[in-house]
Amino acid sequence: MEDEAYLERVAEEMFTRLNGARAAAFWLVGHSQGGMMCNFLLFQEYFSSRVDGWLSLAGGRIGGVESSPLFNAGPSAGTSRRTVPVFPVIDGLQLRPGLAAMPATDISFVFVAGELEITEIPLTSPLAERYGAKRRRYVGEIVDEQAGHAPPPGFENDANPVWSYDGAPGCAQVYDFPETAGGRLVADIVRVSKGHLQSVEPRLTEEIVAMIVDAPGGRSPR
Repeated sequence: MEDEAYLERVAEEMFTRLNGARAAAFWLVGHSQGGMMCNFLLFQEYFSSRVDGWLSLAGGRIGGVESSPLFNAGPSAGTSRRTVPVFPVIDGLQLRPGLAAMPATDISFVFVAGELEITEIPLTSPLAERYGAKRRRYVGEIVDEQAGHAPPPGFENDANPVWSYDGAPGCAQVYDFPETAGGRLVADIVRVSKGHLQSVEPRLTEEIVAMIVDAPGGRSPR
């Protein structure tokens, strides 16, 4: 697959730039269909043997979550973004922004979604169950007084709030599954009153990075 080969080259370039130092952690990050591409890569030998974790920004949850009626309605009629997405299939499972396939490889996993694009996230996670975690718990709320990055020029706001690019301050609710084997991170983050396309706010971004840094890493041989 051409995309897979290209991303392998990007990863190799990253390792080369470490000048012999071992990577502390190697995570895949993707939004929407980019998240589904990350899920696909976790089933490829190169990435499955190296990746420590996956940050899915509305790009599929291991264990699944249902999309909201607003999400399923799509962008408003007449907008330039009204397209029909093509979702990949892994082991017979049709992926979608709310559903990801369980990889065989051991990883940490963080799922982030806007409240308006999903229904309630399940209290359970098959990945957390794999690692013997305790019941999901509410960790706390992250409040941002600043909006995320502004949308690129030419992308108008949509009448459907799920498909609007209009950024704003906000808050996010953080949940995790404690006491996993090996200390692996398994977490769900819900961005209150946000849709599918609004950029992640700065403080939430910092907190997610801090969670990733604290998670176990070092699987990559380089």
